[in-house]
Amino acid sequence: MSFFPCTEGGVSADASCGVEEFDVKAEREFWDEIKRGLVDEEGLMRKQSIHILKAVLHITGGSQCYSVVQEKNSQEKHPISHGITKREIWANKEAQSLGVGKLCNPVNSPLNSQQQWEAFVLLYEMLEEYGTHLVEAAWNHQISLLLQFSLLHGSFVSSISEAYQNPIEAVGETFNWLTILWQRGFHHNNPQVRCLIMQSFLGIEWAKYGDFTSSVPECFVLGPFIEGLNDPVHHKDFGVKGIYTSWAMQGAVKFLHHYATNLNGRKGIDFLVSLASVAKHQSFGRVGLMSLAECIASAACGVGLYEGNEPERTKDGLPNGVQMESFPEHFPHNGKTCLLDALRFVVESSKQHFNPNYRLRVCEKVLEAATSVVYASDVPLENLLHFVDALPREFTDCGGSLRERTQVWVWGYGKECSSSSFYNVKSSILKTLQDFPESFTSSHFVTFDDEDLNAWESAANRWARVLFLAIKEDHQLIPIFTFFQSFGVNICRETTERSTVKFLILTMSLLVEINLLQRKAAESVIRMRLKSETGFLEGVDGLCYAEASVFDQKFSEPFLLILDNLVSLANISSAVFWSGVGKETTLPISVRGKLGGPSQRRLSSLTTTAVLQAITSMRAVSSVSSWCAQFKSDVRLTRGWAFMWEFFWKTVTSPTCDSETGAEILLAAYEALAQVLRALVSLFSPLALDLLRQNQKLLASAVEAKPCLDLLVLSFLQNINNLLAVGVLARTRRAVLLNWKWLCLESLLSIPYNALQNGLQLEAGSPFFSDSVIRDIFYDLVESLENAGEGTVLVMLRSVRLVLRLFDSGKSGTLVSSCNGVDAQVHSCLLGFDLHVFLAYDAKYQNGYVATNAGRLMFCSGKNLKGNGNYLRLSIQCKCGDRIACTLCKRVLDVIFDQYLTNGFSTCNDNNSRTKC
Repeated sequence: MSFFPCTEGGVSADASCGVEEFDVKAEREFWDEIKRGLVDEEGLMRKQSIHILKAVLHITGGSQCYSVVQEKNSQEKHPISHGITKREIWANKEAQSLGVGKLCNPVNSPLNSQQQWEAFVLLYEMLEEYGTHLVEAAWNHQISLLLQFSLLHGSFVSSISEAYQNPIEAVGETFNWLTILWQRGFHHNNPQVRCLIMQSFLGIEWAKYGDFTSSVPECFVLGPFIEGLNDPVHHKDFGVKGIYTSWAMQGAVKFLHHYATNLNGRKGIDFLVSLASVAKHQSFGRVGLMSLAECIASAACGVGLYEGNEPERTKDGLPNGVQMESFPEHFPHNGKTCLLDALRFVVESSKQHFNPNYRLRVCEKVLEAATSVVYASDVPLENLLHFVDALPREFTDCGGSLRERTQVWVWGYGKECSSSSFYNVKSSILKTLQDFPESFTSSHFVTFDDEDLNAWESAANRWARVLFLAIKEDHQLIPIFTFFQSFGVNICRETTERSTVKFLILTMSLLVEINLLQRKAAESVIRMRLKSETGFLEGVDGLCYAEASVFDQKFSEPFLLILDNLVSLANISSAVFWSGVGKETTLPISVRGKLGGPSQRRLSSLTTTAVLQAITSMRAVSSVSSWCAQFKSDVRLTRGWAFMWEFFWKTVTSPTCDSETGAEILLAAYEALAQVLRALVSLFSPLALDLLRQNQKLLASAVEAKPCLDLLVLSFLQNINNLLAVGVLARTRRAVLLNWKWLCLESLLSIPYNALQNGLQLEAGSPFFSDSVIRDIFYDLVESLENAGEGTVLVMLRSVRLVLRLFDSGKSGTLVSSCNGVDAQVHSCLLGFDLHVFLAYDAKYQNGYVATNAGRLMFCSGKNLKGNGNYLRLSIQCKCGDRIACTLCKRVLDVIFDQYLTNGFSTCNDNNSRTKC
């Protein structure tokens, strides 16, 4: 193709017309446009592009690639093997009809560039056909020869432009053209063709081509190739008998390993980051996500961490040239930081799949990739905490499948890691974790809101989780003890330089993590006891079991030392609840202009800060008191319990406010009360009963003696119902108050059972509740259940179960004053009860909630066919097909059958009395 521009004027061409020839084939932009057109989604664009390509290369027919002589020689020297299948024999005949043959000796008679282009055009045109036989006939004979000749005997792209005379550039451009064929094959409409192309690609012996493999375009590997692995047609046996692999995964693992091995230094890390980030841009199914995880682990193993030379490190275990003070921010390994964040997203994506074995496999591969490439000390602490926190707790807690591997990585161990470097890296991580409380509380905020508080709690929880993974010996806790004692003793005299609220959050996070560690360790031991009579600690995380007892002893004393100071702080902070602030204030713009999202407090910024500090301080006192009471019987705990009971009575006897600000502050008090009651109820002891009766005497000295919990519950219900009836709260805030109401009520109803478990026995004839109070609670619950929200329905159903058990105990008069169980009035209440349960779940990444009609619980009346008397007929109709929804319906049914059938009801024998899920 040439272009001949001519100057303006009427003179002759020979005299005054300068001829300049322009060869479009010499321009890279021309070939780039051809390549883009060949993979375009529009069929017309692809046809135009291949037509232009054939015109430029002077190809009139792409099907006659080899001469008849070559074909005959091939047939003579390479007769058909008797081991091939009928389908392959048929494909050979089809290939001969197309003029496609095998070369007799590819080394002695290589294809020239024109023949290679003809082969390319033939393969491309075959891929435009839907039929499998055409593609199969052409592809198996041509692609391997085209790849071999173009890489080992001269690239065909060198003939189209002088720009590709460089051998390295020519190889890269060759793969650019070959990936067009593979991409068209991976996206073919015929699934059999897609399988054929994928099998052909993964069957290539990439090791034979050495460094040429790294010339495969990265955009192809990260794009069409990974998309092709997401196709279920390549993974027919995936998940069968718990085997989460396939031939396609195995082939992809080999290719990615060889591909990444040829990437050196920073380029390999960047490729891993891009590969792991694919999950952010594409939607993967089960097979696709597992394939991606396998590929990431294989590529990470190919890139490697040390590659024979370990990075030099300082005495603190950091990479050489990095100071400890710059550890959180200035890191030379930003690529590894990005890699860890990308891997965290892959772990988060696996959580939407229901099978725990599948999630374990994905997390195992992701962790394998992280340990292969990243030192735990090579990334900022915040990124490390986020990554470990993303791993499901059931895999990293005591007895979890990945706990030991995670601990080894956090400790700093890696491939070919020397003992001295291992000690230094471990020390650096421990030092950073031990210094975290000081740095976390160093920043002080004048005002903060619920979002800030939630963010701080998340950060503290992440730190506590990783801390107990990194600690092996009890002396490593000494810096933590020192910090808590020094801060806690002076907490009431703290200046504004450090954040008191953050200290309280750290305290609660530590206690939550220790409780969880203790519970998981006990569960692991029990599981192993069931498996073996002797040596039950073998196979269990023995370190975890030892840690639980050590932490209980080590932390109980420091927290007892600061408990009095925490009570003093809570007493000062909670004064905001009784300050009588009733004046309306201007709300922040963030509250007035917010549409949707969580309900926000309708208070000024300063008032919100004071209220949140009061709630946090009450939560801290409750957590520390209830936790220390499990191991210590100390007089220092008495003040904490007395303060919490005093707080309860102050809350339930506070006057109702007729202003929105006052009602919001009282709502916050009930929020704190829910946490306080949980602590008070969990360890209801004789001391708690004495404190309760002392407060009741002060409030109702002239009232006739009643069951000990009647005044408690009646005062609570009367006060909170009055606050709801005033009507000054916004609708969303009223829903929040209702949630705290039912949580508090559940705690109050569980007092008798916890008291019996703790060995508390009341005097004869002194029950906990009277029959009339229990009935009032029951009617309130039943009337509210029909309009209950999704967040409160389970709490209310648990309360219904507690009430029904109390009814049953009323027959003997142990927990409730004498009653006859469920009488006709209660029965008539049940007959009119019609509950619709809606389950809202996150569709994906919290983009939106989908309300599913999970089931309908109906109570109907009728007569027993076998005799007179009332009976209760239960019918649950689950039409949604959702497994979780059906489970919820079954749980409701179990509650009803467990409680009501023990109170004199019989079930009908028809099909309506059974679960229809």
